[in-house]
Amino acid sequence: MKRFLITRTFSRIFTQAITRLLVLSLPCSVATAAFAESGKTPALTFFGAEAGGNESGTIPPWTGGITRPPANYQPGDWHPDPFAEDKVLFTIDHNNVEQYRDTLSAAHIALIKKYPDTYRMHIYPSRRSVSYPALVKEKTRQYQGKARVVDDGAGVEGIVMGIPFPQPENGEQAIWNMRLSYKGGGYSGYYNTAVTASDGSYERGVSKHEIEYLYSDPRSTLENLNNIKTRAVMYTLRPAKSAGTIYLYHFLLNARDEERRNWTYNPGKRRTKRSSMISHDQPMSGSHGIHIWDQGDMWLGPITDFNWTLVGKQEMYVPYNAYTLHSGDTAVDDIIQPRHINQDLARYELHRVWVV
Repeated sequence: MKRFLITRTFSRIFTQAITRLLVLSLPCSVATAAFAESGKTPALTFFGAEAGGNESGTIPPWTGGITRPPANYQPGDWHPDPFAEDKVLFTIDHNNVEQYRDTLSAAHIALIKKYPDTYRMHIYPSRRSVSYPALVKEKTRQYQGKARVVDDGAGVEGIVMGIPFPQPENGEQAIWNMRLSYKGGGYSGYYNTAVTASDGSYERGVSKHEIEYLYSDPRSTLENLNNIKTRAVMYTLRPAKSAGTIYLYHFLLNARDEERRNWTYNPGKRRTKRSSMISHDQPMSGSHGIHIWDQGDMWLGPITDFNWTLVGKQEMYVPYNAYTLHSGDTAVDDIIQPRHINQDLARYELHRVWVV
């Protein structure tokens, strides 16, 4: 019997990692032990991150991030790499993993030990590229102190478009910051999956996504949001046995009564119906049962099913600015390997993250 693993490539650049703990690369605002002992509080950005660099200089100050596309960018193109000249600072592998244990997720340590000959992490200079439109800053300040978690974590009220909890006080607030992070008004793109066998062969799944982030839409207000934070339509293109299936979702701002609203179009029956099981641990189409719906976009599952603890802030090596993986010059065959993605195409940087 062949063993399978699932590898996902995305049309967006992610800065998060999932471990047995949930590591969130979100705005960080809790003072470090050194600051706490000295009685000083670090200067924060409007979204809650420490504006300054770290003491060793390995994390630079935030200077505003990327606010405009490179001169050679044309709408519809792949994103040009603004850091293409960066060189690898060092590589973490089975020879030195213990040296960096305190700055690695449990999952990365496990992968390095499980695949010592192939799994490695190339560490690049830290680039604090995150930026937000002026309106996000305005909305965050407008609703400061008004956002609140309700119904035992099932929802958030009192804010639209802004960052609800720039200085989170608990795990639920940190998770909702991730859920409501600014992603623009929406996007149209392709979502690829690869169910990979131990011999390196793989079955590729492809779907086209049309996403509308109503929560981040400048036209949205507290009055007209109607409890829908995101609308999504997903058209299945591959594999052939699933092609033509269409999914429609409404992701809710308060999921007390229902996690999300789902509809499915079945091309064989030529009918659309409400789908109650597209959530939780229901396997995603084309994943051979090893990728569940709640794993999408880091975490799509119900917050109320778990107890969330804000462990604190930590400097960790996380995926960041992964432009090489998100490049028209990189073929799918270059990315997919038998046991994990091609680590020579991945980029890791040191950043402050929340551990939840």
